[in-house]
Amino acid sequence: MLSDDQIKAVIARWFSYYAPGDDPQPTHQERLDGVVRELRATMLDDIDRLRAERKTMLALIRELVDDGECWFDHHGGCQGHGYLSLKPGEKCPHAAAKELLSGDADAHA
Repeated sequence: MLSDDQIKAVIARWFSYYAPGDDPQPTHQERLDGVVRELRATMLDDIDRLRAERKTMLALIRELVDDGECWFDHHGGCQGHGYLSLKPGEKCPHAAAKELLSGDADAHA
């Protein structure tokens, strides 16, 4: 993600790039278009990077999740996976991971 300082730097670069008297002077709209192009390119790079990281994390989750079923004791702890201190309403992390993987098309890639 772009920080506020990075965004300000892009804007400053496009609005201070041309000195008075430079020919031809870009219009205000041309400068704004340049800012938008540069910020969009940076954000698209971030999106690509995040997609790749997400794919890697889903693969790791798929490898680490236990295929066994949860079974709970009378206190609500998951005996099947050793999460004995779950609070009421909490899911076993293995059950949560299975839900994540089952609802995600990328997880099966």
